[in-house]
Amino acid sequence: MSVGMMVREVGDHTQLLAIGEALTDELNRFVPDGVRLTCERWQNHILIFTDTPTGRAGGTGVTDGGLDWRDPGARVAGVAESVLDGVQDDVAEATAGPWPIDDASEGPLPRRWARVEQGRLIFGYGSRQLGDGLDLSDLCDSGPAD
Repeated sequence: MSVGMMVREVGDHTQLLAIGEALTDELNRFVPDGVRLTCERWQNHILIFTDTPTGRAGGTGVTDGGLDWRDPGARVAGVAESVLDGVQDDVAEATAGPWPIDDASEGPLPRRWARVEQGRLIFGYGSRQLGDGLDLSDLCDSGPAD
């Protein structure tokens, strides 16, 4: 199944929630000890919070940012990059240190990235890929694109 067949509308709250929850689950495998990410609906928004023993921080929005891209895979990757950027800042602030550590990157915070390859959302920071990627069919509507 092509990526174009998998994504009807990324901006749909149900799909944004699925993307946010999947990213949160995967990122929780890599955040520092004592940090836990949670994805929640709050009013009319999908937010990812950074929880630590001292409290809750963040509130990174899961949004397509009004992106109007013709390539649905690029649009999903854009949503993921936006989330990765916000989560990175929130974790670094909550832990008072850079996250994640990537010795191959210049500067304290490695650049976030996301792309779609062979029906999977692959993402990471700097030279590091986090996990094996997420299956797009688990994140997006499997109906034909309109």
